[in-house]
Amino acid sequence: VSENIIISTRNLGDVETEDHLTAASQGDSGDLTFNAPEITLMTGSKLLTHVEKDSSYAPGKITLQATAIPEIDGFGITSQSTAKITVNGATLKGGTVTFDAAATDATTFDDDGTPSDAFFNLVTGVRVLAGVSLSRANAEILINGASRIEADSLTMNAAAQTNATVKTISTGLGVAWGESSPTAKVIVGD
Repeated sequence: VSENIIISTRNLGDVETEDHLTAASQGDSGDLTFNAPEITLMTGSKLLTHVEKDSSYAPGKITLQATAIPEIDGFGITSQSTAKITVNGATLKGGTVTFDAAATDATTFDDDGTPSDAFFNLVTGVRVLAGVSLSRANAEILINGASRIEADSLTMNAAAQTNATVKTISTGLGVAWGESSPTAKVIVGD
């Protein structure tokens, strides 16, 4: 969400002229959901689904869900997925506010005559069976300094899961390397 943009589901008397941050509710607020691999709320942006204190109306939910899409290199050896939610000086006011960043990645090298096998055969003239599989997943929630979150309930969850599998079959020399690196962080600044 760009700087100084307001997204509101508040039910107000006049949505064109009333202040969405402070005006009295005229009914229940709606829910607001964002779903993308990376979500960024810039300085001055506002997500508003709240109602005023002691209101008889219900606030809406705010859900920011970053779900990673794996990126695979040209050789099919390395794969990485990143899910990230960044709040840079934004305001969120709602009932239940949920941040969920989830990154899952799996890479498999299977001794099936892949381009890397052909390359080793061409260069060396010897069939060396080698397999490499690198899998990385990063899930991050970052709440920076001047951000403001007001909620009846707040949940922040970052989860990363990886799996690197190497299968190589050799009657002579065989080498296999598998590396799995998941990272999940929730960082709340001053």
